[in-house]
Amino acid sequence: MEKTPGQELSDLFYGLQMTVKILEGIMIEHKDGKREQSDYESRIHSQTNLLANNLKGIKPLTEKLFQEAFARFSNAKPETA
Repeated sequence: MEKTPGQELSDLFYGLQMTVKILEGIMIEHKDGKREQSDYESRIHSQTNLLANNLKGIKPLTEKLFQEAFARFSNAKPETA
């Protein structure tokens, strides 16, 4: 079964939330200094790239969700930014 734009957007927000929590954990762990600095840099770089890529998906999915909602439930056209 194919996901709706709303389900995809919900999954994306959940992924963003988890990525932020992981970043917070890395920063807390960094204060303890249990790992090499390069390991922290690598992990933070990886998570920030994931966060940035996920953020890019929000606008298109939101627009798609709005278009479907307006098409189903309204005669009005959505405003475009």
